[in-house]
Amino acid sequence: MGDVMAYELHSFGLAGLIIWGAHRDTEALARMNWPIFSLGATPVAPTREQQQHNSGTAARCGELTVCSDDFAVCDSDGVVFFDKKDVTQVVAAAAAIAEREAVLIETLERGTSLRNSLTTTVSSDFAGTIHPCDS
Repeated sequence: MGDVMAYELHSFGLAGLIIWGAHRDTEALARMNWPIFSLGATPVAPTREQQQHNSGTAARCGELTVCSDDFAVCDSDGVVFFDKKDVTQVVAAAAAIAEREAVLIETLERGTSLRNSLTTTVSSDFAGTIHPCDS
């Protein structure tokens, strides 16, 4: 997938593009300021293989089948898919993780070691479920 195809897809009003494969024309794609997620870059043009398509219903991303009622969240670390009905739960879980990590970073910035920070965090978050090893 290169810049010409990206411009065409962008003109459809898509919020971004997720490709289970490689892209090319990286610099041109970056100038588009349009989010594109792929497995990496390649200098090789795509091949012209004939494949049967179920346009608008489902797509394969590796072992995963992504349906039209799935939701995608993407950032520079990757792509996560989940059912739209789980959006509230996923957002709440992500917010809780971000809050816990922010507290952890503040603790580290004050000079507490990661080991001591994790022991305190794990003890308060999971009291009774995680038992520290005796050493």
